[in-house]
Amino acid sequence: MAKSAVKVNSQQHTNFEDDEGRMELYIWGGGWGLPSIDPESLQTLAAVRFAGAPTTITECNNPWKSPKGVIPFFKQSNAMSIFSAHDVGLYLRSKNFSGDYGLTSIQCAETVAYGQLIWESLQVAYQYYFWIHENNYSEIIRPFYGRRLPWLYKLWYPERLRNQAKQVVISQYRDAEDQPQAVEQFVLDKAKKCIIDLSQKLGQNEFFMATSSPTTMDAIVFSYLAVFWKVKLPHNPLKEIITSNANLERYLARVLQRYFPAAPGRSPALVSSSTLVYGDDGEVIMKPTQEEESFSFKQKLGAGLIATIVMFLYALKNGIVRLPAIMDSSHADDDEDYWE
Repeated sequence: MAKSAVKVNSQQHTNFEDDEGRMELYIWGGGWGLPSIDPESLQTLAAVRFAGAPTTITECNNPWKSPKGVIPFFKQSNAMSIFSAHDVGLYLRSKNFSGDYGLTSIQCAETVAYGQLIWESLQVAYQYYFWIHENNYSEIIRPFYGRRLPWLYKLWYPERLRNQAKQVVISQYRDAEDQPQAVEQFVLDKAKKCIIDLSQKLGQNEFFMATSSPTTMDAIVFSYLAVFWKVKLPHNPLKEIITSNANLERYLARVLQRYFPAAPGRSPALVSSSTLVYGDDGEVIMKPTQEEESFSFKQKLGAGLIATIVMFLYALKNGIVRLPAIMDSSHADDDEDYWE
């Protein structure tokens, strides 16, 4: 079980798992020193860690395992699942796990305002630079997810995520598809201004709300800045902007070291015997056992047979393949005569 880096001292949390059932969080895989390179997964994980909630963390790169085909997802008992970092934070708060206790109403309002600013700028920038920019997508992002997704999913799921990213960018810039150069400048300008605003907000404080421990705002900021800071994209102008603000770079390094301690490339808390482990550059640094490889081969063989059957039925339905006609009874006697 992955334990939070934050200690929870309240007596009411002592038997929480026994009373309510185990809390579990399933996130996209990570690399380049991050437990996940998906901001939503990273934000949800940060919310859990910062709140001190005892949660089992599982790397899940298989949408089939999610009740809605969406990753990340959080659950406590089989009766409920949550699919966004915001809703996970609200749920944890209802269970008395939160890093926001002690914040004033003004600070809570600031968290909401900055969250909206980050969504309109850094979220859009993430979708553009990770999923839409051709070189970044074809050289890094698609291969990254292709190595982790199950067979068949890797053939179409990255394109689905890319199409979703396009819709996010179009929501902010309607002519995104017709004006690729203009849209990048638009995205870059908004993201740059947001990063500078965040740097000024942080100042020399340890965390964004000038508290002794991280809050929801830290979870949001860290999840987006960290992926631009760490993932080695061929084209990543935002990394230079982040590193030029020394207080932000120190902040990211501090949060990563304190709350997400990692072996090279991965957090040990996310390693399981049934998944491959990748280093900073995405190369495999631990391979599955022979038994696991045998099971994986059986999975692929079964999936291949299912795919073949589905394609055959599709071809049959659309007239691409035709079965030979069954001869009618009028010719049956002729055939019998032939063999006599």
